[in-house]
Amino acid sequence: MPDFKFFAVNYGVLNYLDPDKFINPEYHKSFLNDIEAEIHRNSKAPFARNFQENYEGGQLPIYALVEVFSFGTLSKSYKNMKNADKNIVAKSFAVGYTYLESWVGSIVSDRNIYAHYRRLYNVKLSKTPILYKEYSKAGIRNNRILGVLLCLRHLLMNDRHCGKG
Repeated sequence: MPDFKFFAVNYGVLNYLDPDKFINPEYHKSFLNDIEAEIHRNSKAPFARNFQENYEGGQLPIYALVEVFSFGTLSKSYKNMKNADKNIVAKSFAVGYTYLESWVGSIVSDRNIYAHYRRLYNVKLSKTPILYKEYSKAGIRNNRILGVLLCLRHLLMNDRHCGKG
């Protein structure tokens, strides 16, 4: 989802370790703890072992690290990016960064509902996306799954990393 190629080119492949690249240093510490847990869970993966055994410091570069990110960790990293960086990433999906941040947060929340065998049909969602006015005018509410699905549709239709858009 977020464009970590952009981060690697502009800041370096180990940029995620630097709290100055993010908005909130405390949130960044939590993010690094999540990363450590993700790496530990995937420590036997060949690509992870390769970086840890063969590269100075054993740190995974961001382009390898995203392979072990959960969707929640990905969302956290985007939420804590500086607004100028969020904006660049959001442009690759043809959306404003405030929309993208709310959409990703909502998608993560709804994914967790579904993954834990709870129903989404006719449920009022607690983590809601910001919808375009045209959707709201059409009677689509942001606290229902249809609003989230429309956000997903927009992202998939405009994902310039998959050769679309």
